[in-house]
Amino acid sequence: MLFNTLNFIIFFVAVVVTYYLLPKNSWRKVFLLGASYYFYACFNVTMLAVLLFETALAYWFGLSKNKIKTSLTTTIVILLLPLLCLKYLNFLMGTVGDVLALSGALVEMPSFELLLPIGISFYTFMAVGYVVDVYKGKIEAEKNLLDFALFVGFFPQIASGPIGRAGQLIPQLKEKQPLLYANITAGAKMMLWGYFMKLVVGDRAGIYVDTVFGNYAHHNGASLLLATFMYTIQIYCDFAGYSLIAIGCAKMMGIELMENFRRPYFATSVADFWRKWHISLSTWFRDYVYFPCGGSRCSKLKTYRNLMITFLVSGLWHGAAYNFILWGIYHGANQVFGKVLQPMKDTCRKVLHIGDTSIVRKVWDICLTFCLIAYGWMLFYAPDMQFIVDVTKGYVHLGTPYIHQTTIFFFAIGFALLLLKDFKDEFYAEKVASIKEKHPKFSICWNYVKFAALAILIVWIGVLGGGQFIYFKF
Repeated sequence: MLFNTLNFIIFFVAVVVTYYLLPKNSWRKVFLLGASYYFYACFNVTMLAVLLFETALAYWFGLSKNKIKTSLTTTIVILLLPLLCLKYLNFLMGTVGDVLALSGALVEMPSFELLLPIGISFYTFMAVGYVVDVYKGKIEAEKNLLDFALFVGFFPQIASGPIGRAGQLIPQLKEKQPLLYANITAGAKMMLWGYFMKLVVGDRAGIYVDTVFGNYAHHNGASLLLATFMYTIQIYCDFAGYSLIAIGCAKMMGIELMENFRRPYFATSVADFWRKWHISLSTWFRDYVYFPCGGSRCSKLKTYRNLMITFLVSGLWHGAAYNFILWGIYHGANQVFGKVLQPMKDTCRKVLHIGDTSIVRKVWDICLTFCLIAYGWMLFYAPDMQFIVDVTKGYVHLGTPYIHQTTIFFFAIGFALLLLKDFKDEFYAEKVASIKEKHPKFSICWNYVKFAALAILIVWIGVLGGGQFIYFKF
């Protein structure tokens, strides 16, 4: 049941109404868990078995008195086993076959028809994070099975995050959330903007991207560059839009999910980008991979090693293919080179008298970072390694880009509004908030007009075909 379908809207409205009509919080939690499992079963009912297994194992570890390191390691391995088998087994077999082929041995490796459960990478990481936090004493083990099962299976975040933390989410589930107008309106606004990002900007960009990248050999460098730019916008709007819908859904029930995006394309470095992009995942890797490897509390060389390990794992998390490994290495290398070159950059800026508040410096840093990230997204999109080689070579053969007028025109409308909002939120949020405080009546009227216009735009120029979200395959 995709967020961008009428079935989900009907389901969600029914869930929210029933949720607030139930007088006891225990009834609400039972109902929410049932609704969450129904939501998940709509993708494929057999996938519920994996979710229930992960939930049961993590819950058992929390209550187990045998919390020694070997027990933790064993539990983590077993929790990761379904993900490793279902997502990576065929890739591993193919890699072994490729290695053997390089040595001259042509061996046909077996391939398995495996069903990858929706959201398995997300709820597996939630379960692993929980057992590690319990082991380290950061949180108390959850004794209420209903609360824990709802934490792992809560329907707004089950399919594509945000990757919740038990210490932040479970206490909210234990409390009976009051029906507040502020929560309803705030959640509805988040959902509406999320739908706008996905349907008007992301999916419209996707039409052009698939047209050009799907037949890249017949397009010149200008078209390839434009497709790369539009895919950079598409994946942001697709995933950030999903996250906003998920956060808005939970908000309407009085539950706060973790922020997942913070205007990442205004980042001034690749490291800054990862503080703003998919925050729930990047902080998960920081806490459970980077820090355990030693983080930056060691020599420079070991710090660089830890960065490369973290981003290599991040690349593999996103997909079982060589392009994702290359994408992870690319981002890790960007971080390492950024740290290595930082003293040189600081010296150059000092010589040129470019201060920290220089607008020219900020614009340059944002543009350079955007270009680095955009090339990385081309690696991310690539169906095979030949695509990467050919598109990279093709960038230099400029010409007149392919233009589909309707697609570009509607995309331009949505992109302009997106850029305006993100620019306002990034640089003028306090000033706008101050104006709203001084003119509350005007602010209320403006909000109604603004969101009515968004709804009209979604219906008018949105792509309403119910296309899948990009991150659902992870």
